[in-house]
Amino acid sequence: MATLAAGALAWLAVAPAMAGGWILAESEHFTLHSSAQESVTREYLQQLEAFRWLSMKLLGADEKSVRAQARFDIYLLEGERALHALRPDLPDNAAGLYTYCAEGAVAYATKASRLGPDGWDWGRLVLQHEYAHHLMFQYGTMAYPSWYVEGFAEYMGTAALENGTISLGGPHEARLPILATPPWLPFDEVLRWNSRQSGASSRFEVERFYAQAWLLTHYMLSDDKRAQQLAAYFSRAGDGDDPVKAFEAATGIAVADLQRLLEHYRRALPMVKVRSQEMPQPAIRTTKLDDDAAGYALDASLLRTCPKPAPGQAVLERLRLQAQKSASVDPTLTLVLARAETMFGDPAAAVRMLEGAVSADNAPAEAHYLLARALTRQAEKLAGDEQRAAQEQARSHLFKAYRLKKDDAPTLHHLARALAEKGIDQNVVNAARAARLLAPSVGDYAVFEARADLGVGDREHAIRALVPLATDSHQPERAARMRQAIDAIRGGKSAGEVASMMNPPP
Repeated sequence: MATLAAGALAWLAVAPAMAGGWILAESEHFTLHSSAQESVTREYLQQLEAFRWLSMKLLGADEKSVRAQARFDIYLLEGERALHALRPDLPDNAAGLYTYCAEGAVAYATKASRLGPDGWDWGRLVLQHEYAHHLMFQYGTMAYPSWYVEGFAEYMGTAALENGTISLGGPHEARLPILATPPWLPFDEVLRWNSRQSGASSRFEVERFYAQAWLLTHYMLSDDKRAQQLAAYFSRAGDGDDPVKAFEAATGIAVADLQRLLEHYRRALPMVKVRSQEMPQPAIRTTKLDDDAAGYALDASLLRTCPKPAPGQAVLERLRLQAQKSASVDPTLTLVLARAETMFGDPAAAVRMLEGAVSADNAPAEAHYLLARALTRQAEKLAGDEQRAAQEQARSHLFKAYRLKKDDAPTLHHLARALAEKGIDQNVVNAARAARLLAPSVGDYAVFEARADLGVGDREHAIRALVPLATDSHQPERAARMRQAIDAIRGGKSAGEVASMMNPPP
């Protein structure tokens, strides 16, 4: 607790700023703010596009779906020190961060100031791990157990593109030393990790769990027959079968034999190499950021991490000063400042700024979205006809934002909430479901969709919305609540009873 408090104070004192030389690089599926040289930035994006292409192949995902077109936003920082200046509350060994909340999702990676023993870039490994989670929950068709959720992300995290070949399944230098030192966790505990009591796992157990989950995933995916057996196992476990019995029935492998099998397997640890000629060559556009834009880019990103009031107020004050110093009107800074005013300052000021922005020719979708958010905040303090008028105006701008950009998860989520003010119907469900599919790890989106699904009697989709949260080993308390809610949905409990289980305790 003391660490978090100190971190909040540090946010107030330190203004995160990008020095000169920052680049905005864009490919079809990624937006990257980078402090690296342009050639390094391009190579980084090529690696990520190759990683995404391979991940989509493994997941059997549809490249033509709307969710496939949404870009993933990344900030590439100058080493771990820059990351900790941005987020002082992170652990000392953090090399990257993926954060998601109702404001959206953003990832921070660090340029390799140090490489692993075999040349691994730890920052990119962390980023690929988290992006693998993102893709799995977007395109997964089954309820995956926690060991496979984390094991798959660890397995994919080491993928690397070199000389036209993508290597997959390389040795994970953070996990192999753990496996070389006994004792291992019993594999029945690994398979049942979902149902462990929240908060009961020590750091030692968590590290063992990740290492063993990675190795078990590596083993299962290294053989076509075993990989096919996983689908039957996921189906059995997802239907409520005991995880150990489901694994043994689907694979024919006795769980008691897994440690012996895997200890032998890790000595060989076969790697897969995939020629990437089929992979489309990504078109990459780069723009050098001027000093003004670089000065507020990180603050703009922080607003999308749902900061608490104190650091949020600090961001707002810095943006106000930036706007005062600007010699001319910067349309992008106007949008960023309006977002900050809506979240932490004066929504009326945001409305005034944004009414001018939306009247301009080719006003961006974000301007309409933010105006809707500011109007909604204003409506909270109104009543009667004035409140209804503000709400109707907000809905109108959300529809305009959606028509301009159909793959924006926050727009879809807030559109669903705005429509729900008149009652839950299929339009509400469709918007809520689209938001959740675009950003499946965001708890607010998943919970709202589940409530909307239950409102129209669709219990199956309500369960699907909650499954990624129920298998999230990073937030065990929330995961336990979501498993309880899923059991309640299956047990025929009312929407109100389920909602009380999904909500965090006061």
